[in-house]
Amino acid sequence: MMKTVLCNLSAWLLVVTTFTPQETNAAPPIAKAKDVEFTVTYSADTLAVGDMLYAQISIKNITNTPVRIRNFLRLVIVATTPHVREIVEGYGEIPGGVTFLEIAPNESFTFERCLDLYGNDHRDDGSFDPFDPTLSGQKMTLTATAMTTIHGDVGREGVTDWRNHALKATDEITFTSPLMSRESYETLIKNASQKAIPNPFVTIFPQSLPSSAYLFACPRNDLRVCNALMDTLPVAASSRRAAMIFLAVNEFAQTKRINVEYKALMQITAALQNCPEVERSFWLSTIIHELESETLQLQKGVPKEKAELFRKHFDKSPSS
Repeated sequence: MMKTVLCNLSAWLLVVTTFTPQETNAAPPIAKAKDVEFTVTYSADTLAVGDMLYAQISIKNITNTPVRIRNFLRLVIVATTPHVREIVEGYGEIPGGVTFLEIAPNESFTFERCLDLYGNDHRDDGSFDPFDPTLSGQKMTLTATAMTTIHGDVGREGVTDWRNHALKATDEITFTSPLMSRESYETLIKNASQKAIPNPFVTIFPQSLPSSAYLFACPRNDLRVCNALMDTLPVAASSRRAAMIFLAVNEFAQTKRINVEYKALMQITAALQNCPEVERSFWLSTIIHELESETLQLQKGVPKEKAELFRKHFDKSPSS
């Protein structure tokens, strides 16, 4: 019997994995690199300097028997140009211990990440300036590496060399012109700060995004800046969509009025309707996770029914 387990992608727990329970006590082998197909798909082939980039990571069992992998995926994504080498995604602490996930033949699990493209890994090998016009036209190579196991498994259950379990995928993206100049951005922030604040954010998205995503998506966790970005950034910019989503999810989470809920859901639908599937999947899973969080439900008083209402809306959406 085939089952699907939904796991929460908070830190490094995987979003979706399909597995087959075993009829015997013998556990399936720990997957080697040759047993799985490791793919990383990005939300864009070309990216405006300063815009947000998302990655979808997938591991598929390409054998005809079940295999196991650790539920803590040691994922690292490095972005390089001739002058910069930046870690834009890296694993952190092991969440709640490490166990195994079992993947059935021809099945896979998939999850999405928002990359920390404009942060700084402090390795003194350069970083990407979100306002740098000289990046326009440059090609950026993205190299993703992962492992199906952990170093502690060496010497047990057939794991003799961790390199047999190492995964790698490479892709290339071309930068286009910056979304705006540094001067324009500073002016936008200054003007937005002079306006009244209608309401603080209810949602806690900044904990789900890399710090550099605040640049255009939600700087200072501020409604005023998000509104200004909605009016300033190009319609096709993923950062503009992120600002729109922040505003709408905040409205949806805190309102008690059905008509306001519906309007917010339609705004989120509009933001996600024509965006890349990788980006759309990231936001749907992230929003549901936020609405289901104890922080919103206990500390902010957001009813748990909000998550179910959101889920039902997008389950019915033609584009879902």
